[in-house]
Amino acid sequence: MKQAILVTAYKDIDRLKILTDLFDDDFSFYIHIDKKSSIAKEEIELLENAKNVHFISREYNVNWSGFNHTKCILLLSKEALKDKRIKYIHLISGQDYPIKSCQEIKDLLVKKNGAEFLAHFELPTKNWPASNGGLNRVDYFHLYNLLNVKTKMGSKINSAFVKIQKKLHLKRNREHLPKLYGGWSWWTLSYPCLKYVIDYTEKNPLFFKRFEYTAMACEMYFQTIIMNSPFKKNVINNDLRYIVFNEGNPNPNILDESDYEGIVSSDAIFARKIVYPASKKLIEKINSHILNNFNKGY
Repeated sequence: MKQAILVTAYKDIDRLKILTDLFDDDFSFYIHIDKKSSIAKEEIELLENAKNVHFISREYNVNWSGFNHTKCILLLSKEALKDKRIKYIHLISGQDYPIKSCQEIKDLLVKKNGAEFLAHFELPTKNWPASNGGLNRVDYFHLYNLLNVKTKMGSKINSAFVKIQKKLHLKRNREHLPKLYGGWSWWTLSYPCLKYVIDYTEKNPLFFKRFEYTAMACEMYFQTIIMNSPFKKNVINNDLRYIVFNEGNPNPNILDESDYEGIVSSDAIFARKIVYPASKKLIEKINSHILNNFNKGY
């Protein structure tokens, strides 16, 4: 079964090359590297020459929570859909790692052929209490695409901007949006389902534009389109990703050796967040006991 892996990354290109080498010829990689990343031309060329890397772009500057991340995903999706042999498409970050062998991934998707793996919930949701169940993300203009809100100054500016809108009762109009759904950024979708998302985007430019100043649009864009589509009946509420969050922290934990037993017992096919050197021993165990690739990896 031919599959595509879409990757959004901003650093550690050498380890991204190792990641691509873990997959056989049935998997094609489509990669976006943050435009503002300081990565040497030689590193990019090394990645370009990898046997299963079909496309690399540096089209967008990507800020955390900014809409450009969604644009990256849509760009990579369009490229992958050009290959009509592809049956399934996986979206991962540059800090993800496979925790099932290539054959296990193929077997799963043959068995579940036609299913869409997408974590989702209706908005408003108790999962996002800090943003009024997620509605504040779409009800007010956010400057994430323009500012690095991971800096103290960027965060203060965006917070002040949202507070001014609330004080002046300047809510954005949601009247023409379909029922909103949220979830997590990463998914595994069939070719027809992803093509539906791209076709919907092209036919509904106002829908696309409406998400321009939305916070963390990548956690709502695909869910909202798919859960209001004929593909809704095929969706399994599971993104097949092993991710650990601490309560109150929007960022996933960095995984280490202590997470190995949880990974082994999960049905996930990718784990995140993998960061060197904290995840080094975990990767060695995954390579040795799951992937049978002990000489590869971080």
